[in-house]
Amino acid sequence: MDKALKRYGQNYLRDKNIILKIINELDPQPNDLIVEIGPGKGALTSELLKEDINLMVIELDKNNCEYLRLNFPELKIMQADFLDVDLKIISKSKKIKLIGNIPYNITTPIVYKILSSAQQLETAVLMVQKEAAQRFSAKPGGKEYAGVNILINYFTEPEICFFVGRNNFYPKPNVDSAVMKFNFKNFKRAVSD
Repeated sequence: MDKALKRYGQNYLRDKNIILKIINELDPQPNDLIVEIGPGKGALTSELLKEDINLMVIELDKNNCEYLRLNFPELKIMQADFLDVDLKIISKSKKIKLIGNIPYNITTPIVYKILSSAQQLETAVLMVQKEAAQRFSAKPGGKEYAGVNILINYFTEPEICFFVGRNNFYPKPNVDSAVMKFNFKNFKRAVSD
């Protein structure tokens, strides 16, 4: 396995059972438009490609893009930083289902990005640091509840699906993880403030 790059926060998931559980949470349906954030070496990607879906991956690491092109020639790959991608262009008029084992060092900016793209999204299933998941799912009145929770609860119905121990990754991170699901609500109009 190629070396994971610390600057990109890369930790590759190795357990196929967990991979299948993550995909099950996403609940891919025929002709869904699914965007995977940071596919790495394609652990989730290879299983998603078995579904009857429209799949695109967004990967920043040039070496991973080359690996994915070589191993999954039919895959639509966008080499870019997810934070810079305009999801309106990808979605056109179809809602997107997002999935990804996202870099923990930029989890909060990614969550803000997906919230700002709420009109384009149906669901997001993300692997995040366990503590971040607990923070994102905090309820009003608790010490963890903050501004981001107001936005999360306004735009989505968040839930922690399950926890994933650090031994399931290479290289092993210093923290445990959680798979979170954000079900986006349908809005007739955007909020101005």
